[in-house]
Amino acid sequence: MDYVTLLNNGAGEMELQTHLSQGDETTITVRVPKNLKDACADVAAIRGLNMSTYVRSCLIRDLTERSQERHG
Repeated sequence: MDYVTLLNNGAGEMELQTHLSQGDETTITVRVPKNLKDACADVAAIRGLNMSTYVRSCLIRDLTERSQERHG
C-alpha cells in the first residue's frame, strides 16, 4: 500500500509514520544552498543526530502533519 492510498483510507498519524519509516533505503541527491546545508547539519548535531536522520525525521513529520490537516 502506498502513501496516497493510506491517506485516502484515513490512516492515522502512527500508521503513516510507520509506513514512511519502513522500506528499502535509496540514495538521493538534493541541491540546496550551502548555508541551508550548514544550518541543517548544525541543528542535527545539536539534537545529537546526523544530517540524514534529521532530514528523514523532518520529512516524516511534515508528511504526517500535513496529511492530518487535510484529512482530520
